[in-house]
Amino acid sequence: MISRIVGKMTGERKISCSGESRTAFLNLVEEIGAPVYAARFGSDVFSCRLRNRAAKRLFYECEARGIEVQMSPLLGLFGILYRYRRRYGFFIGAIFMAAATFFSRYFIWDMRVVGNESVPASQIIAGLEELGCAPGAYIPALDFEMIANDFLLASDELAWMSVNMRSSVAVVEVLERKKPLSGVSPER
Repeated sequence: MISRIVGKMTGERKISCSGESRTAFLNLVEEIGAPVYAARFGSDVFSCRLRNRAAKRLFYECEARGIEVQMSPLLGLFGILYRYRRRYGFFIGAIFMAAATFFSRYFIWDMRVVGNESVPASQIIAGLEELGCAPGAYIPALDFEMIANDFLLASDELAWMSVNMRSSVAVVEVLERKKPLSGVSPER
């Protein structure tokens, strides 16, 4: 199993042999101790996979002894990279995508409001946007405690607020003020 994973990462080749040369090929594999895996015996074809360097060595030994074999192009990760070696846009796009994925964790992508019943979420998000906490804001530059305090000072409808980051989502937790019932006087 580990050989297959390493083969996929470093590059592997498939070597197949058919007809009468199968016996000579198998004897050669046993003689040089080639590390084959994924061996398949068909009705007339034997095929196996080897890492790139071992496959080339086995292929040249077969040519030297007159054994007819077919070798596939390079497979696995390095095979893909080798095939696309002249396509610079592919590599530039891959580098850009990796950089965008890495740096996206430093920005707010979405905002969610939790705990509101009578105050609309859009009103809370609009108030936070005025204070600089909005989608696209740079997270390390924000002081979430100060933003929550400033918002609470400006709002008469909320009693408590907390802005928490979960990955790149700003989760705004609020607790609304309890309004006294009309017509009921407080007891003294």
